[in-house]
Amino acid sequence: MTVPGSGSILPILHLPSRSWRGGSGLARQVLAVLLSLSLALLIALVGSRPASAQDSVVLVRPTAMTYTDSASPDRSFSTATKMIASKTQYRTYLAYDMSALTDPSKVISTTLQLAIGASAATKPALRIQQTSAAWSATTLTDRNRPTTIASVLNPGDTSVPAGQSTISVPLTLSPAQLSAKLAFVISYPEAYTAVDILKSAPPTLRVVVRLPDAPAPPTNALPYSVAAINTSGPKVFAHYFPPYPISLDNQDPSTDYYTRHYLNPDGENGKFLAVGGLLRDRPAGRKPLSGDYKLTDATTEVRQAASSGIDGFTINIMNWSGANWDRTLLLAKAASQSGTGFKSIPNIDLSADSARTASIATIAAQLNTFYAQSSAYRLPDGRYVLSSFKAEGQPASWWQSIATTMEQTYGKKIALITVFLDLTDARIASYSPVSYAMSIWGLRTAESVRVSPDKAGKVHNAGMKWMAPIAIQDVRHHYMRYAESGNTETLRASWTRALSDKSDMVQLITWNDYSESTQFAPSQGHSTAFLDLNGYYIAQFKKAQTPTITGDQVIITHRIQGYAKQPSEQTGVMDWTLSGTATPPRDTVEAVTLLKAPATVTLRAGGKITTYTAPAGVYARVAELSRGEISATVARGTTPVTSVTSPNLVSSYPTRWDLQYYAATSRGV
Repeated sequence: MTVPGSGSILPILHLPSRSWRGGSGLARQVLAVLLSLSLALLIALVGSRPASAQDSVVLVRPTAMTYTDSASPDRSFSTATKMIASKTQYRTYLAYDMSALTDPSKVISTTLQLAIGASAATKPALRIQQTSAAWSATTLTDRNRPTTIASVLNPGDTSVPAGQSTISVPLTLSPAQLSAKLAFVISYPEAYTAVDILKSAPPTLRVVVRLPDAPAPPTNALPYSVAAINTSGPKVFAHYFPPYPISLDNQDPSTDYYTRHYLNPDGENGKFLAVGGLLRDRPAGRKPLSGDYKLTDATTEVRQAASSGIDGFTINIMNWSGANWDRTLLLAKAASQSGTGFKSIPNIDLSADSARTASIATIAAQLNTFYAQSSAYRLPDGRYVLSSFKAEGQPASWWQSIATTMEQTYGKKIALITVFLDLTDARIASYSPVSYAMSIWGLRTAESVRVSPDKAGKVHNAGMKWMAPIAIQDVRHHYMRYAESGNTETLRASWTRALSDKSDMVQLITWNDYSESTQFAPSQGHSTAFLDLNGYYIAQFKKAQTPTITGDQVIITHRIQGYAKQPSEQTGVMDWTLSGTATPPRDTVEAVTLLKAPATVTLRAGGKITTYTAPAGVYARVAELSRGEISATVARGTTPVTSVTSPNLVSSYPTRWDLQYYAATSRGV
């Protein structure tokens, strides 16, 4: 786990990389220091669902970005973290590959989304013109600038607000211009004024295309009945990671801490420049709130989880004071006040020194504070449940000391769930006297889940409960390592194994650890798609029967770049053997359908179309990942019944590694 603490990130290994910095000596006309907006946020802003069911949105990222400086006519600025536009000295150049548009004549509108880092503009004078596309960012200088086509493509009243902002600039482009490589030059004709354009949020073309056939409108309802929170029977918990709440500063998502620092390669004083930034995804954004926003956000997360059938959070405890501990208590309070019956379980993380080395007296006192909340999970016999991460970080005697102190000092008996990174036969024997249940942190590829030893059987034979791990993926960009989850294959294999192992409870790993891309929580990168699919299996697990599907839903998952496609602004290679897994990576798009009756599915990946008949129930099909837009339509006869288009375009020209799986659901949310 990656642990931000006290407003900063703990040191992480930095791999050699070409710098994301550049453009020294530009302060003469730059009047403010940029605050970066994230690429992921920009995608969310420009990739929302089309207003019309007959429209489709294609997002095109630049294949090249740079600027020129007449004061340094032979210098290339391709590695700079920003681009600059002014009247005479600076010119920003952008290039796009429009081949993802299969029919440019169907284009309704084209908008250029620009993230402005700093500006002293006072007049609406931004100018965007087409240039020849025969240039390379690494060799372009002021001396060899490409030919500029005279006509201005944007309205003459395009304004640039002072300071940082995100602006949408409509462009007038013909089908001929959109059918080939497209390049622009941006200038700002007001004298003695410079405008910074951020590369951390690459200028993206938002192209609205009229579809030939109107797809079915989305439905808000899930096609199955969500399992209620259990007062008895099997329980489903989700591991909560306090460093990543919905908001860290109650700011607008366009400028909040996630955007400025965690998603920005240059954030937190460049700590993660070498790996292109700490995160690639974030919690779904919301506008600033009044009142106690932290409690409101915590309550929102409790209700999000409860509405998908989750019974409670196991809340990771890395320290016993400070911001993360405060969030732990706040989450337990939110659960208590939510009126949902949602439960909270403290989870001592023994990979964190401050949690592991605290005195037994301190730990017991803080646990007693946590257990004062009515949401604290208790077994029918009255014992308070305590969980763990890396339980083997302390001997069984240490855990017994906590239980003894809690009972003798505070009159509370403890039922311990020991969660191991490596559960051996010796540890089952050693820790069973202090354990109510056991679990492992789990595996992250479908094949490793399927062939893993029967830990559940051994734990059951030792007289304890078994808590099965459930995961969707694991991609750690800050470590440059990942496991190939195969779209949703690992998730589905994890549930199959949990059911066949006759698990007593499960733990979703995780609710919100964005640093490892394991989050199930509604996020910018996958909305509610993972929760929607996961909720079906929760219902099956809790009810011990296959849920009845009464509607139709399709969920698509894909990466936004090929796993072997080297980024233009980040060196190094992502290692796909995280935790020793040996499943080779793949470039696939997947459609998972939940259907009340058989239907025809049309899966589009760029210009490639796959059509097949999907049976009733849950069914998954993969196709080759291709550059461009990803979508799926479900039809019976000639009538579309549901459809989804991913707001994230697959690029052939990535700027940094981003190997998490994105997802989109046909359910309107």
